[in-house]
Amino acid sequence: MPKPRRVTDTRSARRKPPPRRAAADATTATSGKAARSRRTQARILDAAEELFSHHGIYGVSIRDIADRADVDTALLHYHFANKDGIYEAVLLRRAGEINAARMRALDDYALACGGKPDVEGIVRAYLHPVFERLRNGGRGFNNFAALIALANNSELWGGGTVKEYFDSAVQRLIELLRLALPKAREVDLYWGYQFISGALTLSYSRNNRIEGLSRGRCRANDYAAIEPRLVEWCTAGIRAIGSRR
Repeated sequence: MPKPRRVTDTRSARRKPPPRRAAADATTATSGKAARSRRTQARILDAAEELFSHHGIYGVSIRDIADRADVDTALLHYHFANKDGIYEAVLLRRAGEINAARMRALDDYALACGGKPDVEGIVRAYLHPVFERLRNGGRGFNNFAALIALANNSELWGGGTVKEYFDSAVQRLIELLRLALPKAREVDLYWGYQFISGALTLSYSRNNRIEGLSRGRCRANDYAAIEPRLVEWCTAGIRAIGSRR
């Protein structure tokens, strides 16, 4: 008696992908989920950056950010834990970029000047990366700059985030100023930085009072006009304070 033939369900076999393809599909799905997560985080940070730049950290709620980003508040807590976490993430997103650019500009100038830096060259190298991004960085960087202007007048400024991402460029600035003004007192160089920082952040705040005062001849967002004048102003101030006895 012949043995019955074994019948294979070919439809079921076709439905099961080979192991390699199954792994590739899983990888694709995972990468797609990660990409969606990154887009969601970016949308949240963009919304928070804009709101914080207008109202500061205390004038914005988690609900405000969720509504602007068009997401549920649970997603904000999932990605950033709380409002402080969002605020720090907003600062960190661009702080590393701008201060790396500052360090490169200062180092390039130090190399180009052959060990004989001039105050004006140092100040220009420190300020230019900011103005370059104010002109070309779009709405996002302008919101970030306005937020820094607000934060610079906040008790939160100067904490861990600031120290980690901003202090290295400031110390490099002081180091070069020390070479340019060897007779200057150390304390005066640090005060000089403080005044540069205040003048810079005012120049990219959203305070357009100067337009009314000048009857339209000066505009707060005319960065091509502001940059060279600020370099001249800060240079004169640093030279003056550096010559105090």
